[in-house]
Amino acid sequence: MSAGGEPGGAGLFSREYPLARERFRAAGARAGLEVRSHPVPVSVPGVELTVDVAVGGARDARRALLVTSGLHGVEGFMGSAQQLAFLERLAVDPSLGRDLRLVFVHALNPFGFHMQRRTDERNVDLNRNFLLDSEEYRGVPEAYWDIQRLLGLSAATPARGLFPVNLLRCLTRHGQATTRDAVAGGQYEDPAGLFFGGRGLSLTGELLKAHLRGWVGEAQEVLHVDLHSGLGARGGYRLILEHDWETPQLRWFAHRFGEGRVEPSEPERGISYRKRGSLGPWCAQLLKPRAYDILIAEFGTYPIALVLLALRAENRAWLLKRDGLGRRLATAALREVFAPRGHRWREAVVYRGLELLLRAADVCRAEGVPTSRPRAVA
Repeated sequence: MSAGGEPGGAGLFSREYPLARERFRAAGARAGLEVRSHPVPVSVPGVELTVDVAVGGARDARRALLVTSGLHGVEGFMGSAQQLAFLERLAVDPSLGRDLRLVFVHALNPFGFHMQRRTDERNVDLNRNFLLDSEEYRGVPEAYWDIQRLLGLSAATPARGLFPVNLLRCLTRHGQATTRDAVAGGQYEDPAGLFFGGRGLSLTGELLKAHLRGWVGEAQEVLHVDLHSGLGARGGYRLILEHDWETPQLRWFAHRFGEGRVEPSEPERGISYRKRGSLGPWCAQLLKPRAYDILIAEFGTYPIALVLLALRAENRAWLLKRDGLGRRLATAALREVFAPRGHRWREAVVYRGLELLLRAADVCRAEGVPTSRPRAVA
């Protein structure tokens, strides 16, 4: 029986953010890593919010494996469990970190993790916030305003009519690819809307700008695995890359991680969508001239329509400051669609997450990463 109350991998899921943080720090120390805590200056009664980092291996290692969790707050329940699984394995088998710089970053969005929200304290989706130096925090995707109105994507403009009917209207008018991109591609005009990218770089972004280069040390090749939940078949996972179909880089990763698991961030043939402000291209810019690439690991939970309905309900309950049972139900539903309570799902994603991280360590140690940089989506 683990500290989380369940046997096996499911027990690595923590009940709340402070417990997840405590367990991560302890696991990092047991694994022989240096644990560092970086306070985030957001006031929340009863708890200090921190981004915690476990760093190990030689500072002058040529290659680094970077593993991040909790960029989308509530998704940190799963990512934290998967990081714990690897750190526990590392504690009994230190050879897993041989010839590597290991960097594990826990709870990139501690506010969202603690409050069981996907966004930060300003309602910003952090994986739409990392615009490149040449980009402005302005604009919306094609057809956004029509799709926003039909689907009720903003707390300021609730939808009229039945969601399935309105979704069918969106798909009929605009097609699947445009609808996906409009819903989730990132928008910078409606602070009360879903997938809002913010007005400027977030506190998390400022923290990464200050510390990421130091965390990876002298490594000249960085393989980054960013852990997420909510997209794809329940209990399985896909690896989303910032490369296009049929490129040498995508084929390189597909050969090493599985042909059926690797796909680009685009809406025509896969589970994803085009988005602005994602973490990978921004990290590539920050870390240049190092070779860098990112695997966005998406572990499936519920059908995407249910995930979107839960996001919409929780966003409205939070921003309209609703109290009582309705707010609690909306929060519980959001947590469920990103960190399901089912024992079988939790066991599966911890097992597969550990499998992925072990494979990533092996690939990073043996081959590093391709030299081409991730593309940026404007």
